[in-house]
Amino acid sequence: MTSAANVSLLNNFEIVTTSLIALKVFKEPISKRLWSAIILITVSSMILSVEDISSFSFSFGSIFVLLATICWGLENNCTRKLSLKDPIQVVIIKGFGSGIGSLLIALTLGEKINNISYLIVALILGFLLMA
Repeated sequence: MTSAANVSLLNNFEIVTTSLIALKVFKEPISKRLWSAIILITVSSMILSVEDISSFSFSFGSIFVLLATICWGLENNCTRKLSLKDPIQVVIIKGFGSGIGSLLIALTLGEKINNISYLIVALILGFLLMA
């Protein structure tokens, strides 16, 4: 629904969401430099999200990317307490959570497994990368 370049640039909005959630929920201070960055990233994200300036319509793909960055910022703040834990354990737990979440979304959307051998190879590859 949008270009790969647009998605790549919009992913920077994650900095904004992480910072603002940390400010509101955890009362973390934000420096002047970070406020400047937040403003610049927000303005650039708004520009990237406009599909047609003459009618001022938004790109649905961009809106989905921005929603994903909000989830990413929320996840960053929720797992910040885990930073004191073993990084390998954190990655494993987050990997299982992401995998199960992706599987549930795929099944909810009615996706089918056409080739079980691809699934097995992907699981083995994921296991080896985690080990």
